[in-house]
Amino acid sequence: AINEQRVDPGCQGSIINYTTDGTPSQTILGLSNNSTSRTNLSIRASLDDCKTWKNTVLEITSGKSGYSDLAVLADGSLLLLYETGASVYREKIVYCRVSQEQITKYLTL
Repeated sequence: AINEQRVDPGCQGSIINYTTDGTPSQTILGLSNNSTSRTNLSIRASLDDCKTWKNTVLEITSGKSGYSDLAVLADGSLLLLYETGASVYREKIVYCRVSQEQITKYLTL
């Protein structure tokens, strides 16, 4: 089924259970937050097992972005690996580390 709460141009994203104590508590989705182009890579969360999604997103980059992958690190931070570039979204692969503090702040908005 199509979920209108998730905006995406049809690019691969990544989804994980975010936890800091070993028990899955939130679902985090990393993907483009643009319905027509591979830009505005963001993370979006569901707090109810993917029934609904937060209206707000945590934007990682406003620039071009392509395929991405997520991982939760031992300290509770989130690692996001993704394609990006100045001219084309697939020029290079970079990563961004989002602290547990930033994730917690976003989840409680």
